[in-house]
Amino acid sequence: MSSKPEKSRRSERPADGAANTRDKILISAKRVFGEKGYAHTTVADVIAGAGIARGTFYLYFQDKDVLFEELFRQVSIEMHHALNAPEKGSYRERVRASVSTYFAFFQREQGVFRCFFETASSKPELTRYFNDVRALSLYRIERHIARNIETGRCNPVEPRITAYSLGGLLEWLAYQQAVVKFHPWGEPFELERLVEQVTDMWCRTVYRAGAEEIDPDREPRGGASSPGANR
Repeated sequence: MSSKPEKSRRSERPADGAANTRDKILISAKRVFGEKGYAHTTVADVIAGAGIARGTFYLYFQDKDVLFEELFRQVSIEMHHALNAPEKGSYRERVRASVSTYFAFFQREQGVFRCFFETASSKPELTRYFNDVRALSLYRIERHIARNIETGRCNPVEPRITAYSLGGLLEWLAYQQAVVKFHPWGEPFELERLVEQVTDMWCRTVYRAGAEEIDPDREPRGGASSPGANR
């Protein structure tokens, strides 16, 4: 499988000079879907928010379903790029940065994710697409663990199960905190505390004591790979 998600499939549209109109539609759609949810959003709502004529909308998107699919693919690609940004610091610092980015992204795009999970059972193709994006991150975690078990830096865990479990934990927490807003003790957890706790759990599961403080960029050539590396 490719190390990059497919580019979002764009609906047929007029010349490139009209890209601003298309972007206005997507910006309006993100706001309206976030405010009203998928079921209660109409094309008319999006048109009103974008300040365009009804006919103009249909030059870009066939219907609400196609519009949301394009929007969600765009958000998924942005998430992939955010989680694959260049890394710096120790293994722990890199894990913490990834965890923080993931929570922040779910918080920022909570309306889009809420609509996705609301409609996932009726959109198998879109679900497969998001699963492909999810899988790319899990493959990277798996490779990092497997290679660093050999160096003695990672605990002798099963790489695939560990990657799957940690990835699932992170997504579930982000979903509950930002999208469902499930707060069994009344108030949401303070984000920095949550990020720190998840980072601790991740590092204790994956790394041997002290190994999480190693900065792979400061090692001699041939050192171990970082959590996000593909080498």
